[in-house]
Amino acid sequence: MPSSAPAVLSLFSIHPTRIGGTETFARELPAQIGAAGWQSVLSTLSAPPEPGARWKRVLRRLADVPITGIVSVSDSNRAFQAALGAVPPGRIVRVYNAVDLTRTHDAPPAEGFRRRHGIPADRRLVVQGSMVIPERGVGDLLAAAAIVAAQEPAAHFVFVGEGRARASYAQSARRAGIGDHVTFTGPLLDPVAEGVFAEADVVCQVSRWEEAFGWTIIEGMSFGKPVVGARVGGIPELIQDGVTGYLTERGNVQQIASLVLSVLRDPDEGDRMGRAARAAVEARFDLRANVRQLVDLYGIS
Repeated sequence: MPSSAPAVLSLFSIHPTRIGGTETFARELPAQIGAAGWQSVLSTLSAPPEPGARWKRVLRRLADVPITGIVSVSDSNRAFQAALGAVPPGRIVRVYNAVDLTRTHDAPPAEGFRRRHGIPADRRLVVQGSMVIPERGVGDLLAAAAIVAAQEPAAHFVFVGEGRARASYAQSARRAGIGDHVTFTGPLLDPVAEGVFAEADVVCQVSRWEEAFGWTIIEGMSFGKPVVGARVGGIPELIQDGVTGYLTERGNVQQIASLVLSVLRDPDEGDRMGRAARAAVEARFDLRANVRQLVDLYGIS
């Protein structure tokens, strides 16, 4: 492309660590911009922003840059940005994160996920993909796992991701006597291709954080899976309670266990929720449609 072509610079706060999530926007945005005759320049930080004085100095410098508008990934995040007062609320636009439906629609079954991770074929999988840290509610879901496994011996909880608390959580599972009902896969480069969502019976995101969004929720929904998520941040915008899944109060272990059991014990209800979840993703979280919204906001046609 000629160097005289107009360009869009996109800065990602961290280099994508897996296929899916942020990587989907980093792939689709240049494709749509390029189709319109523009150049796309992607830049990522090599590590997450550091807490403390250094990052605050960066924020202060950014505050001096004239900002004409902000794109938020949820209404919850939009309200947070409005409270900061960087721009008038009318200049904050919500464009949801999204899923590449070309990878999930009629996807061929992934082979070997259970075998690779030593999970028996007859287990019903409850999956959470996230950092393995307390803030993401991993301890809460692990405590719920003990309750669920005592009542539904076929239940098996799978934690996909890495984090500082992984070793201690694995030890806690063994101490609680549910070590053979819990698997920590570690980080997976491509959870979709690995079969994480295809094999799941329930997908969870029971974070304690005020999540701006919840990408693994809509990834699970795109595979027609019922979801259980915490009523925090932007997550309630993704899950229609009682229709595409269930919402639980932050840190409520008994409620998490009860909702997971409800899905596992009623496969017909789980199937109904899964179909509704897939339809919701097609209507609201289609990658191509949502990136098109972003490109239109840039005034590129």
